[in-house]
Amino acid sequence: MDNMLDLLYPEVAKREALLLQNIEKRGLKMRMLSGLRSLKSQKELFDQGRINPGPIVTKRKISSHNLGLAVDNCFQGKTPFPPAGDKSWLVYMEEAKKLGFECGGEWHDIKDYPHIQFLCGYSLDALCDALKLNGIEKVWTHLDMKLNKSPGIEWASRLSKVKSFLEG
Repeated sequence: MDNMLDLLYPEVAKREALLLQNIEKRGLKMRMLSGLRSLKSQKELFDQGRINPGPIVTKRKISSHNLGLAVDNCFQGKTPFPPAGDKSWLVYMEEAKKLGFECGGEWHDIKDYPHIQFLCGYSLDALCDALKLNGIEKVWTHLDMKLNKSPGIEWASRLSKVKSFLEG
């Protein structure tokens, strides 16, 4: 599994691939920076600015990245992270929302322009609680059922690799 898309919830992977194609049709090129994030990596990000040096970059101990439901993208070229409000971010968010993603660039507290997530109508807190109580398999099963898909058909064969990555 050398492709980051392979570790995402399959519906998110499909929409991310389509998003990158749609962005390119609009004259911009983007690439995926991160998708599924290990619990250890998320803890390190959470600790930054609290018990470790650096600015605070997240307010969550468990995030949509730990669920395989989020992606961070950047632009290809000389300016991978244009200033906030730049037209390229607006195009990115417009195209992402067409595919059902929530955009971190529209959040009120911490603006996170590269971040998009697909929660399928669930609250992030509910999904994170489900991960803590029942694991990634249960979270993805709930999402499959909400999307009227047979649970596990698209992801069962890679579940052990996803679980291993999460714990890594």
